Amino acid sequence: MARRKSCCLKSFFNLIIFLVIAAAVIFFAFYDGVKIVSSMFFPTEYEEYVEKYSSETGLDPYLVYSVIKVESNFNKDAESEAGAKGLMQLMDETAYYCNGINKLGYNIPDEIFEPEANIRIGCYYLKQLIDKYEVLDTALAAYNGGIGNVDKWLSNPEITDHLGKLKNIPFNETELYVKKVTTTYKIYKKIYEEGNNE
Repeated sequence: MARRKSCCLKSFFNLIIFLVIAAAVIFFAFYDGVKIVSSMFFPTEYEEYVEKYSSETGLDPYLVYSVIKVESNFNKDAESEAGAKGLMQLMDETAYYCNGINKLGYNIPDEIFEPEANIRIGCYYLKQLIDKYEVLDTALAAYNGGIGNVDKWLSNPEITDHLGKLKNIPFNETELYVKKVTTTYKIYKKIYEEGNNE
């Protein structure tokens, strides 16, 4: 029990630190000099693939960059303890399914670490979740916590609001993940999208 409290407390403090840093970056992003520094911490690596496949799937590229940033911090060789792989941290089963159903033609799992394959399959999977749940937070919760868990949560009136949207997420890791991605998404848009309109 003490270990669980310690884990929750650690997650809470990590979230607070992340939000403070994010708030500072958003605030200082109004100044050109700091925008350069901000872009160093929030890069747009693998731009060719992100732009191409976000366009192909109808996703905002800044959302894709945000998922990559949170999932792997742009490390193409990243692999989690659970077995998620590559830039967008895809499980073999997920990659195999998305690759097959969308006829993308990759050899899974052999090509799962390849940036182009990983980003393209990841975009298709993220788009599938957004289409299914129609709410970004819920789609991100499914990306991290699994479709089965999210479907179960959505059927629980204690977890959903009167509109059927998740009002709280039972998994601390997934709740933190959703907040990290949505905050990172706002930062990317502030740095790049709004900066281009000035």
